[in-house]
Amino acid sequence: MITERIEKRQHEKEELEADYEANIDYYAESFLEICGITDPTDNEFEEFRTLSKDLLAKAKWEIGEVEETDRGYMVPVTMYPLDVVDQINNNLQTELIARSTEIDASNMTEDEITAAVTDIAVELIKGYIENADYLDAIEVEVEVYTQEDENGETYFMMDSDDYIALNDAFMGFEQ
Repeated sequence: MITERIEKRQHEKEELEADYEANIDYYAESFLEICGITDPTDNEFEEFRTLSKDLLAKAKWEIGEVEETDRGYMVPVTMYPLDVVDQINNNLQTELIARSTEIDASNMTEDEITAAVTDIAVELIKGYIENADYLDAIEVEVEVYTQEDENGETYFMMDSDDYIALNDAFMGFEQ
């Protein structure tokens, strides 16, 4: 019995870690897209994964009073988004263009130019994250429910619309 519980917890931990890594990849890919980097090297991708981890580490939220529903639980969440998205949307392209004049591309390959621009983008986004301020709170309500997998294991779920609402609130997008 104890061995089964340990194995179950290990399986849950592995699933949570896989979900976390998938979210890190999602944010890294979003950063790359914003920067116009379409074919990053492994090292560049890892740099943007690190930025994503730094961003998620600053996440701030509060859970309100949970109410039971027919299907599970309604969970009110107060998200405190960071102004990083605003900084990126309002400043990144302009600052990248201004800073790109620092690059002497005359003797550089296309890959070297991309790497230099990527370094500048990483430096700028890192600064946005380090100096981020919290924006006004956004209230989101999500429904959490249990579901069984094919092995009879029970786990908590939320619908994709609720997940998107949480993510949007984290990023500071109004509903």
